Amino acid sequence: MGLAFRGAFFRLRILVRIKPIVIKYQNIVVLPTSEQPTMSSLEMVDYINAERKAKAEVEGLKFPYKKYRRLQHNNFMAKTPKVLGENQSTKFLADYTDEKGRTYPCYRFFKREACLMAMSYSYELQAQVFDHMTALEGGKDINLLDFLRTGRDGNQRDAKSCCSR
Repeated sequence: MGLAFRGAFFRLRILVRIKPIVIKYQNIVVLPTSEQPTMSSLEMVDYINAERKAKAEVEGLKFPYKKYRRLQHNNFMAKTPKVLGENQSTKFLADYTDEKGRTYPCYRFFKREACLMAMSYSYELQAQVFDHMTALEGGKDINLLDFLRTGRDGNQRDAKSCCSR
């Protein structure tokens, strides 16, 4: 990537941070990156451990147990580049400060990446993370029927006429 392109990209990021732009399509609102909700890798580890604990309790086991081990944050950090890819995972690197004032690396994921990471553990966890991120976005679920009812010309149509040929 050339220096001119990197400079333009950096200036674009600064412009977005200074003056957020919300782009509205017909039924979709695209939030600028600076306003999109995120989920930290620490939160992800808490979700994963809570799910493992619940599964262990259902089976009458104590948590942690060899079948349901406690996930450590450093193990999650090591798995992230394998799931998202070496180049992509670096885009989400961040830092956090512990209660003693020490700084450590973590990740801050947008909805897509949080769901990908959760899916690498279980589909149930992915559903929980998806619901959590959707709630952070304001709870606006996308209804696919809205897209079926609206034609390319923007006029409302009934779903049957839209799909029948």
